[in-house]
Amino acid sequence: MGSATYDCPQCGKSIKVSRGNNRDSQRYADFLAKRGDRCRACEETAFKAQHEAKIAAAASSPVNATLPPLIGTEKQVAWAQALRLEALPQIDAAVQTLIDWIGTEDRLSDEARNEMFDAVHLLGAERRERSSASAWIDSRDDHVETCLREELQRRQATLAPTAVAEVRAFNEQPQAAS
Repeated sequence: MGSATYDCPQCGKSIKVSRGNNRDSQRYADFLAKRGDRCRACEETAFKAQHEAKIAAAASSPVNATLPPLIGTEKQVAWAQALRLEALPQIDAAVQTLIDWIGTEDRLSDEARNEMFDAVHLLGAERRERSSASAWIDSRDDHVETCLREELQRRQATLAPTAVAEVRAFNEQPQAAS
């Protein structure tokens, strides 16, 4: 198996790569050098610095001051504040997507549609105002719209009983024969 090396652009350390034969290894090393790939130690240092910068920015953000304080360890709270700031636009977008979807639902009366709108806004507010740092950390990779849809599905009987009854009645109607 061939190997080649290139130098880390940040610290100058020689990095060895292996790919098939010597020619393939050298082409890959040239590609990585041209792309500016750093050694593992430099990547970890850069990642930690970026993470710490996000945490510092979140701690001083006025947006976090308007939300409920987070509960958890000091490290959890710091990380969760950064995650929460990143998630807020996603939550707002997911709420708007669900509102748009409900607006096109032709099986609902105006009363039921408004009930569903209120339910979606409530679920979005609940998600925005979670105070558990671990909840923000545990859900950092979740698709927000899917989570809100699933929560709406679970709780729609209590949040939007008129809408549930109308959809159930619509679904139980006999279908017209073609």
